[in-house]
Amino acid sequence: MFRNAITLMACFVLAAVMTSACAMAAGQGGKLARGQTGQGRSIRIRVFPKRIKIEGFSIELHCSGGYRLIDSESNFMPSAASRKGQIHDAQVGDTDEILIRGHLRSYKLKGRIRVRDHLGRHRCSSPWVPFNTHA
Repeated sequence: MFRNAITLMACFVLAAVMTSACAMAAGQGGKLARGQTGQGRSIRIRVFPKRIKIEGFSIELHCSGGYRLIDSESNFMPSAASRKGQIHDAQVGDTDEILIRGHLRSYKLKGRIRVRDHLGRHRCSSPWVPFNTHA
């Protein structure tokens, strides 16, 4: 009987661990905050109590060839917030670099974002663009 109880408890623990691992892998949790950038474009950020994860945004870049590019960015790593709610992060991809600065306060994030990108011979970048999101 004691062995059956231990086996049953082990099954419950295993089920709980698998459920939480699946939830973390699926990116569930946090609140999805939506807002706009200073360019009038949309931005979506998943906000957790001590970190954020940029879901996606679009931004206008100025390129060295004299043209402008509307760039859509997504698939970011989470960014940690300090104890005071400050966000200060740089994420680098194959050809681009995204810089984010902001302040997180009760599921609201206000800050600015900048993108630098290399497209062949052309270098594209945006100015610091302010944004404001709320859940």
